[in-house]
Amino acid sequence: MVITAIFRFLCFGLVLALLAMFVALNKHQMQLFFWPSAPALQIETWLVMLMVLGIGVLVGAGLFWFRVLALKAQIWRLNREKQSREEDAAAKLSQDRPPQNTPRLIS
Repeated sequence: MVITAIFRFLCFGLVLALLAMFVALNKHQMQLFFWPSAPALQIETWLVMLMVLGIGVLVGAGLFWFRVLALKAQIWRLNREKQSREEDAAAKLSQDRPPQNTPRLIS
């Protein structure tokens, strides 16, 4: 548990260091033109890259969430089918079995 926490901390620190280097090295200005409007937005390269990365993470997380939701729905449906089959089997078994408290004749 402690080793996992240390590993995560080191990985997070490495990612932050790489991100800081990326920001420090990409200070160039970019102009973004949005189609229906005439004015341009002038921002730095690192900000554009981080925005694209953020949008990609959000889209990927959304796709993953929808896939997990679909799998959960399938599990719920299969559990309902299983429960229905178990109830049918229990009902059939109780119909086939003779009543427990009836006296039996021994000959």
